[in-house]
Amino acid sequence: MIYSKTNPVSEDAWIDRLLFAMEAILLPKWGAASGECKFFGRSEKIDDKDVFYTGGGMIDIYTDDRFKFISYVACEPDMRFDRGLRRITSKLVCQANLVELYPLISHRADAELRKDIEDILIMHTEPTEYKGFAIVDQSEITGMQPFHTVKFNFEIVI
Repeated sequence: MIYSKTNPVSEDAWIDRLLFAMEAILLPKWGAASGECKFFGRSEKIDDKDVFYTGGGMIDIYTDDRFKFISYVACEPDMRFDRGLRRITSKLVCQANLVELYPLISHRADAELRKDIEDILIMHTEPTEYKGFAIVDQSEITGMQPFHTVKFNFEIVI
């Protein structure tokens, strides 16, 4: 399920296009239903928690083992201007149940997940915008096997 802003503009419109591409490409590849995965748009940081505003309310974005996949986009509050374009440092954070998404793979499918998402990011960013990925420290998340959490760093250029 895609959680996006109503009538998005600027970086939110860019993020919406990314979310729709992710859902359109990944759900069929994984054989997952829309309700089994959550794709959140741009998150906000409130009291050190990532939240998403929708319909006048707030949704906590948190680790939830009832879903096969959860992702959200976080943007830095400051931006820089380069040759008349706005550059916004951003990250896409993804948590996935690897066993549910890749049932035919006998090893832990961390690399397969990263490649699937990275392919979509590369399609939507210029080579100078995509900065690579980092594995998120999951030491505080106990008993969460077979989940994998990864962060992709990029710039939104508009």
